[in-house]
Amino acid sequence: MVPIAHHPGMLDAIIFHLKRPKSSLSKEVLYQANGDIDVLREIEELAYRRLDAAAIIVNLACAEENKHMLANHPGLLDEIIYMATTDPVPQAREHAATIIMNLSYNDQNKKEMANNEQILDTLVLLMGDVLPQTRKYASAALFTLAFVASNTKNLALHRGGSIVESLRIIMLQDSFDEARENAAEALFNLVRNSTINDTVEYLSLHNELLDSLAQAVALDSSPDVRNFAAKALECFSMSIHFPVEAHRFLLSALVKASIWTGTSCIVEAIKKQADVTSNRVCMVEFPGLLDSLSHLALLNEHEFEYVRSPAMAAIERLSQEPSTRLLMSKHEGIMTSLTLATFVNPASSANFEVHEIDGRSVDVYKVALKNLTDAMDAKNLAGSISSSSSMTHNDKAPTDGGDFDIASTAVNPDNPVEVPNQKTTPSMDLTSGNIESTFVTDTGPEPDYARYATSQEKYTTTANSINALSDVYISGNK
Repeated sequence: MVPIAHHPGMLDAIIFHLKRPKSSLSKEVLYQANGDIDVLREIEELAYRRLDAAAIIVNLACAEENKHMLANHPGLLDEIIYMATTDPVPQAREHAATIIMNLSYNDQNKKEMANNEQILDTLVLLMGDVLPQTRKYASAALFTLAFVASNTKNLALHRGGSIVESLRIIMLQDSFDEARENAAEALFNLVRNSTINDTVEYLSLHNELLDSLAQAVALDSSPDVRNFAAKALECFSMSIHFPVEAHRFLLSALVKASIWTGTSCIVEAIKKQADVTSNRVCMVEFPGLLDSLSHLALLNEHEFEYVRSPAMAAIERLSQEPSTRLLMSKHEGIMTSLTLATFVNPASSANFEVHEIDGRSVDVYKVALKNLTDAMDAKNLAGSISSSSSMTHNDKAPTDGGDFDIASTAVNPDNPVEVPNQKTTPSMDLTSGNIESTFVTDTGPEPDYARYATSQEKYTTTANSINALSDVYISGNK
């Protein structure tokens, strides 16, 4: 028995019916009818046959053995494209989109269709159709074509990014869940399979794409949309690094998307960024990133273990950068998360990453805490030395050409001497477990930590908490 699609002359007969008049609404048909009701009815009947012929192709294209033959049969794909781009009947355009989607599932067709400019133009047009099902099928065809790595560059660059822009708009704005899900998956496939770095960089610079993915992760009602968008951002994080132009857009997107904890994709993306040494300074200084990390690290240990562990690992990676340790040590959320993990409930952190140091396994949060407290100690030591040097200098300084007698300068309680720019800085001694307050004369303006760190009062509170538990930390790591 010969399959229908392979029967001699069958496809040509179907194509003949596809060329029937489109609808009684078209100007061509109205001109032919010249107002004759009977002619209009006959032409309308022929239009229904056209739709039936398209439905037959939809069904034939479902069979794997037919797909490549249908895509290469003379005139068939051209007629489907013509129907998709010109037919005034929405159902006809839906059939055309379904046929293109079904044909795109064939491996041979994937490569051929992704290099067919007419097919790509047609899919862009169909993604703006009034029928949600048509938009759904068109976006599904694109996520299928994007499965092939060799297709992604052509898809990304087509007409200056028209495919990427159409997918971005559908993902953000379409009211139909399945259309948004297909668009998000198409974008994920594009990024994941763009093995050529310049293609990934091109996608990262596409107008608002990274921000749109972050919005989808944070706000979409569909878990699938959120998941695919988050995966796309994670893929970007493996290829986009400082000083690439799009790096700051990626960090902004990760900060916005970090409020969603349905999967570990976003925090893993931040961790992947922190793995790269050149990224660390700009990450610590980027507004909101430390807030996001500390929020993730402080989540409920039982329910969000899959998020807390990579968050702690990212904090440890960032603490490896000496130039940013002091800034991190002044962040209340970072210090609180490390303190709680180390002292308050270490059992809840049993599954966290560990490092091998001098033949011992040490948890990453303990390594990070040591890095940051060492930076605090170094600053306090420098401040103490500066204060001592300043006092020694003042003891020996001549006044009005004579010797300076410190005994004669005793402070009169009724006339106190004001010391300018003087502040109290906590000095931590991990060996004795004491925090001492040391007056340090300010020799210049402090670095501007206002954007990144909490107030000095919160910092001091956190330092006191660490100090109170430091003996436990030291004894547990001897």
